[in-house]
Amino acid sequence: MEHFICMQDGTQPHRMHAFFRVLHEHFGNRVLALYYPRQYDCGLDSPTMSPDINPCDFLWNLSQRQSVSESTSRNRGVTVGN
Repeated sequence: MEHFICMQDGTQPHRMHAFFRVLHEHFGNRVLALYYPRQYDCGLDSPTMSPDINPCDFLWNLSQRQSVSESTSRNRGVTVGN
């Protein structure tokens, strides 16, 4: 595990001392988490409201935007009337 960096999502249950203790035992200073450096004076504090760095989320959002864009362009010029 020494080659991994842990990025925690910052939800309230994941900011508890017991959770940080487990992260510290396994990752030491290789933790990117909201309020983690305040507890252990190491690691990186993630910015509040930071975007996820999950490629699956990125690709999912991209495909949704593309799908909406394509359906919008197909519906242009179609008028609904009486």
